[in-house]
Amino acid sequence: MFVCCLKPVRECQKYPGNQWLIVRKEMTRLEDSTIPDFEKYTNLKVDSSHNVIIRNSAWPREAPDSVIMFRHGTQINNVEVLENMNLGGFSIEAAHEFDNDKEFQTLRGRLRRQDVPHFGCIGANTKGHNWIWKLWKQKYLTLPSNESVLELMEATGWSKEDVIASFDPAQYDLFEATTFDNQSNLPRDFIEDKIRLKTEAPRLFNRLVMNSWDEEEESLIYGKEVNKVIAEGRLCNVPYDPSYPVYSFSDLGIDDPTAIWFMQYIGKEVRWIDYYEANNEPLAHYWKVVQNKAYAYAKHYFPFDAGSRSLQTGITTAEQARRLGWKVEVQPRVDVLPGIEFVRAVLNQSWFDSDKCRPGFEALQAYRWQKNERLSTEEHPVYHEEPIHDWSSHAADAMRYASYVIQLHKDSLYKPRTFDFPREHKKPMVARNLIYAR
Repeated sequence: MFVCCLKPVRECQKYPGNQWLIVRKEMTRLEDSTIPDFEKYTNLKVDSSHNVIIRNSAWPREAPDSVIMFRHGTQINNVEVLENMNLGGFSIEAAHEFDNDKEFQTLRGRLRRQDVPHFGCIGANTKGHNWIWKLWKQKYLTLPSNESVLELMEATGWSKEDVIASFDPAQYDLFEATTFDNQSNLPRDFIEDKIRLKTEAPRLFNRLVMNSWDEEEESLIYGKEVNKVIAEGRLCNVPYDPSYPVYSFSDLGIDDPTAIWFMQYIGKEVRWIDYYEANNEPLAHYWKVVQNKAYAYAKHYFPFDAGSRSLQTGITTAEQARRLGWKVEVQPRVDVLPGIEFVRAVLNQSWFDSDKCRPGFEALQAYRWQKNERLSTEEHPVYHEEPIHDWSSHAADAMRYASYVIQLHKDSLYKPRTFDFPREHKKPMVARNLIYAR
């Protein structure tokens, strides 16, 4: 809270004409908690429009005022509210209240105020492997394709090195602290109360006092299965075997990322040899990625909506893919809950390449149920039978489509079969043993 309050004040006092936005998900919490805390720590008064006007007496008379604005999550998603905002900085208070990074990324796009440094920060409690964990703890940033880098170089006039540096995970600075790290600034009876939580409310103690990122085990949809994969040494080196075909399974995104799993079915083992994910790329980009991997493909499975015709082009995504060269089969719709059971069964016979499949596997680890906030308490959470839609959803959805095919058609995937190899594979091939790196 201190950073989210004091940083805006300092920047607005330093630079005339600066504009800073402080955000909280809900209006009631903005008015009942964030604004009163801001006024307490800064001795500044927020007006009825939820703004604070900043004027530094050292500025020239003609220098414009700076302003700190307070808004809630719904307003951030309103185009009209943000239309004329050119921010110098923003702070998201209690960012863990947001289910995904949509608002964070939206505000990043408004950091375009002239003649001031740009800065964005969040304050949050840990909440398992959510979007904050992904960006700041794991530093998973989707790197641009070569095509995207060239486009950005042309659009910005920047060098290749400067464009790539914009995606440097080091920009996501993370500062962590437990309650006890700050005890010199807190009343002793407050610290004593937090110590008692260790036995009275251990979940609350671990998350809010000790700043633990650990997930609540019962919230994890595939927790038991992925832990078993790790325990049995099935997250290891899983090389491509050119004597067997490769199948790809995609979750196609437009505004969301596209995720692709690459699998070989050998013996009774489901071998996940590769994974790829990217955002805002055309279908031709993914076809190039698939070709460059030089696997011998038997078929590419697309989700059901790839069979829907586009109002703009009049053709389906599957038809577009076939024109590019994909051997595509469109799957029927796979409902979420039955699909989850398919995945659980498949995970019990799955092996994952620990390097190439790492982002996808960790998405499966993080995939979790939506909490029922109305019925839940901190010590006794209750969950909806509905997964949270966040960064982990895309890999999980692609895995769900894959598992449907594997469970229903595994007999046709079982043996080596006749199929067209890429040119580089048109030579005698010898089956290779799978090397398990334990």
